[in-house]
Amino acid sequence: MIRRVISILIALAGAGLLYTWWERGHEPSAPSLTPVATVLNDAGLEDDPTPAATGGDDSSPGDASPVGDDGASAATGPDTGTDEDSAAGDGVEAEAEDALWEPTPVVFDQSDRNATTVMLQRADAALAQGLLVEPPGGSAIDLYFSVLDAAPKNARARDGLGRALDQLTLVIRQALDRGDYPTAADHLPVLEVLRPDEAEPIRLRQRVDAAEPQRIALRRAARAIERGRIDSGARDAVGYYRAVLEIEPGNATAREGLSALQQRLLAEAQSAGAASDFEAADALLERAGAIDPEALQVLTDARSAVAATRTEAASSLLRDAHQQLDNGAADAAEAL
Repeated sequence: MIRRVISILIALAGAGLLYTWWERGHEPSAPSLTPVATVLNDAGLEDDPTPAATGGDDSSPGDASPVGDDGASAATGPDTGTDEDSAAGDGVEAEAEDALWEPTPVVFDQSDRNATTVMLQRADAALAQGLLVEPPGGSAIDLYFSVLDAAPKNARARDGLGRALDQLTLVIRQALDRGDYPTAADHLPVLEVLRPDEAEPIRLRQRVDAAEPQRIALRRAARAIERGRIDSGARDAVGYYRAVLEIEPGNATAREGLSALQQRLLAEAQSAGAASDFEAADALLERAGAIDPEALQVLTDARSAVAATRTEAASSLLRDAHQQLDNGAADAAEAL
């Protein structure tokens, strides 16, 4: 009996090992996409391989950028940061802007027509919500591209991808118009990969490269805000925004950034006042005023709000003191 039980156990163990071996041999492979150029060509979206002319001389797109041979910006203007900034981890501008973007593959059952329909519905919904490149695998461009990878002749996916790229082009233009060079630089590689032979990505790249100092400063301002360096005087957000405005006085992104920081400090001042910490409230009001002294109405309203809170607190304290005196508790009234 014991031998029979042992034989059964050995047989079960052997079967388990065989199943494990079989399972390892049948693990699903990581999803992958056909090369972008192949998908575009199969879908009929690849243009004439000869780059479109941009007008003027025969110089390359990079010739229009104020960047020297060593890669440093040749544009004059205030310093937007130092090597020490990068060494301290503040040099997010060191990102490789020329790194090629790649679509994130979305796996679905290509043999199931309903699955394709669901993918296209998801892509249409993402496009309607403005989710062009984010989130990876859930963006309109990733979803349309994944369908085209499986079915290059799918007209709905081809048309959807075209509309998504048109919308992305508009987003990049609008970002450049308001001086939001980091956003433009983030999105432009997608357009360069999916529309490599059109003139518009070349023109947009020239605009991005020409504003390299501003882009670096805006990147650093965003990082400084994340680290709480608002107006500390050492690589702070206010300083970076001001550096942008010295180069480009009409930069809307920098102006909006300064305004947002001022509003943040004013809100903190009012919160401190509500907590009866008037010393902190006064300090925050002073810092907010230093950001933009010309924002008179905003500063006046905030100071008035804190002053009203201070007056109310003093009145409440006085009422409590009178109440204690009426109750015959002079010591308690004096303590107040």
